[in-house]
Order: sequence, then C-alpha cells, then structure tokens
Amino acid sequence: MRRARVLEKDDDMARAHSLAASAGDTEIGDIVEEHYVCFTALNRTLYELDGMKGGPIKHGPSSPESLLQDAVNVIKTMMQRIPDSVNFNVMVLSRKLK
Repeated sequence: MRRARVLEKDDDMARAHSLAASAGDTEIGDIVEEHYVCFTALNRTLYELDGMKGGPIKHGPSSPESLLQDAVNVIKTMMQRIPDSVNFNVMVLSRKLK
C-alpha cells in the first residue's frame, strides 16, 4: 500500500499517465483480454495479486533478494500455458539502485 500511495502522489507519473491516456493511439475494443498482475514478497512468501482472482495467490518462499527470480519462474510457467501468445509484458517498480 505504501508504494501505491507514493505512485498516486507522484506528479511526474500523473503527467505521464495523462499524456499516454489522452494520446488516443489505440482503440478500446469491446472485449478486453489483457490485465495486470503484481508480484510481491511479504513475510518471506511470494504472492501474486490479480484483480480478477478472489484474493492473493501464494506461490511459495521468496525474499526481497530473490523476488525477481521467483516472480520470473512463475511468469515463465504462465507463458508456457499459452505458447503462441506474444501478449506478455513485464515491468519492475523498484527503488533507485545505488
């Protein structure tokens, strides 16, 4: 929730979103087949947060240090279920690296 609040209050992010949303480069179809999921490590456990599911999905052990690789392993499994699809994207939100 803390990260969400930071994003909500980020003026640069709001401007970028507004520009992208108002660009009108793509039409919105009647059927939406894509959606976003989020992976996070909490209490040494990897969770998938998917708004189309009833709640968090527990995927097993994880940590801040292994979160990226743990999430990649789950994502690869998801991608193998639809091998002919190219409709996958990954974005990482992270602190600035030192």
